[in-house]
Formats: sequence, C-alpha cells, structure tokens
Amino acid sequence: HYLNRQHAVWKKLGSQFNDWVATHLLGKPAGLYLSSFKGLRREIVAEVIHYDGPYAYVDGLILDVTRSITTIDIEHGARHEGEGNYNLSRSIALWMKMATSFSVLPLRLATYAGFGLGLLSLLMIVYVIAEKLLHPELPAGWTSLIATILFIGGIQTLCIGMVGEYLGRTYLKLNHKPQFVVGSKTWNADEK
Repeated sequence: HYLNRQHAVWKKLGSQFNDWVATHLLGKPAGLYLSSFKGLRREIVAEVIHYDGPYAYVDGLILDVTRSITTIDIEHGARHEGEGNYNLSRSIALWMKMATSFSVLPLRLATYAGFGLGLLSLLMIVYVIAEKLLHPELPAGWTSLIATILFIGGIQTLCIGMVGEYLGRTYLKLNHKPQFVVGSKTWNADEK
C-alpha cells in the first residue's frame, strides 16, 4: 500500500475504480490494495503457475488460491527517468482481463438487466392497454411502440445473458479455474 502515491490523477481514479470492481468481481477483501509489488510464499506461486489460460491476471490467480493476504505500507517515490509501462490503453486492457477472466458476474448482470427490461415492458403494456380502455379517444402510437421495443429488447438481452452465462462457465472451466485449493494434507491416503 502506497502512503503517498505519485501517480497522475487519472491513474488514481482508475485505481479506485479497479479496486471497487475487484472487490465485487473477484471477492477481494475490502481494504486490500492490489499492487504490482508482491511477496508470495512458494506454495502460492506453485498454484498460480498452474494456470495455462491465455489471459493471466496475477492478482485474480492469487485470490483464487488464498485470502490470507496482508499489505505493507511503502513510500512511493516519483519517477525520475523514463515513463511507466501502463498508459491508458494498457491500463484498460489489464482491467478487461480482470473483469472478464475470473467472474461471470458481468454476464449475469446482463441477464438481470434483460429480465428487468422484460418486466418493465410488461408493466408498460398493461399500462397502455389500461389507458386505451379508459380513454378510447387517445391515439395509439408511441407508448405501445416503446413497450414493444422494450419487451423485445428485454427478451433479447435476457437470452444473450443466459447464453453468456453458459459461455462464461465454459470459459472458466477451460481456464482450469479451481473450485478450491488444498493448502495442506494431514494424512496420506495411501498409508494404512
């Protein structure tokens, strides 16, 4: 954890957003700051290097293995020479790795949004029918059109989200994302 960060404002804001997303998508403990400087136990490294997927996000891999993480406060000095490797486009690419490699939550949110739009459109259709029955002189038009568009859009988003959920689970399976990691054994099953 940096005591006094010497980064540009956009990097500080991006870091705060990344921290919020990592907390919700990866289950990162609140208050834990993800940094590029790490000290890891050999057992953790041994598990992390088993990952053979195309988009390795080291912090996500570490959080898959352990939640027993601590931070150390350090002074962050200003860069005196050269430029950092993480410009805006690389920072966004890193964030995309984190947001899409270790969670199906974004796909699940699309499913919920589709379900919500579908419900909203059904309520709107009921409203349009009630308005037409109560006020037959009202011209039919935009309200029914909007309700229909919302309904079709909601159903499409729901279906895309459901397909995405299956794809996300397949993706996590192909990346060999473990459901758990055995930290240690207290007995040998081969011994009698």
